[in-house]
Amino acid sequence: MKNWITLCSVILILAAIGCAEPILIAPVITDDRPTQLGQPEYSSALDLFIKSQRDLGHIAGLQVAVVKNNRLDFLRGYGWYNLLPVVNQVEPDTVWVDAKQTRFMLAELTYPMITMAALKLKDLGLLDLDADINTYLPTSVSVLNPAYATTPISMRMLLGGTSSLLDNATVTTITPNPLADYKTTVEGYVADAGNYDAAQQPGVMPPVPAEQNHGAMAVAAYLIQQISHISINDFHKAHFYTDFGVYTTSWYLDEIPDSIVSRHYKNDLATMTYYSPASPYQYNMYAPYTMRSGAELLGRYLIPILNDGRFKNLRIFDSLTMLDMNSLQYPMASISQVMGWSKKTVNGRNLIGIDGSDVGVTNRMYYDEATKIGVIILSNSDNCDVEIDAILDKAFELSE
Repeated sequence: MKNWITLCSVILILAAIGCAEPILIAPVITDDRPTQLGQPEYSSALDLFIKSQRDLGHIAGLQVAVVKNNRLDFLRGYGWYNLLPVVNQVEPDTVWVDAKQTRFMLAELTYPMITMAALKLKDLGLLDLDADINTYLPTSVSVLNPAYATTPISMRMLLGGTSSLLDNATVTTITPNPLADYKTTVEGYVADAGNYDAAQQPGVMPPVPAEQNHGAMAVAAYLIQQISHISINDFHKAHFYTDFGVYTTSWYLDEIPDSIVSRHYKNDLATMTYYSPASPYQYNMYAPYTMRSGAELLGRYLIPILNDGRFKNLRIFDSLTMLDMNSLQYPMASISQVMGWSKKTVNGRNLIGIDGSDVGVTNRMYYDEATKIGVIILSNSDNCDVEIDAILDKAFELSE
């Protein structure tokens, strides 16, 4: 009888857990054991290596995820997302990075997110990647390089780094009406002749490296907004979050609980001053930079890219669309530029992905073309590229 009561109790507890809503507040971490996914030997070796590089690079906190065989194979949070105690919390562990709950600013890792939104519009038949983007914009707005008035600019040029638009974004606070504010900001930007490179013809110029394509990505997000009539933020909610199981992710700080938003920490190598705090920030052309999410959730975005457009049993993109995203866009001008990110060879591996950096931000998101293994690293510190790249390389090495 006692065993039967115990069994019933266990069943009720499991049922309650299964019905619970996702926890938005990072739970208290009581030990330093890794989340063991995949082979324990590789997980433990990678975990120890990451800890050593975290200390060498003075990295306050980071998340690392490995995607293999179209599933998450390694996930771990390290260090601190806030070096100061959280308000109204007394346990010091509440400021540790949680592998699933802590949210980091993505910086340029947002570019593949913008690209995927554009490609979704393409698959829905609402966007021609090679059409003049002015056909989708109000007549009061014209995206055109005055030095090349007969050369139209396309979405493919925006995503592929050949639009001739310059990076002139500035830091500011996002006001409460993102749809109208973004429209006003970007329309003012494209109307200014000084925001175009007069020496470069769109579509002919050598592609700008993906990490430097800020202005064009801002305009791409604006174009997505104009076609869909919702912000890039709401577009992802409508078309990706449910399918991928994404939660607590946003371009806006006020949509994420402050208790899980990672703070930013600056490292000055010249003066050997480390962990200097900086407040969370956004930009007036917010879309290319300020999406905040976690490594685990970015892994879910990566799966359809690695799996011919499929996420589990769902068809998210046409397989040819994914091939186009990851193919050279201007092979005569560049052997590295694809759509929204870049190709590069590191230690014999042919990788596709992108670096993300800003004040208190050093991120990586890459996958190996041959093995279809993906690695995502998010951190809240800067001037630690050597250590972050070492973690990236070791993650690929141990996962193969």
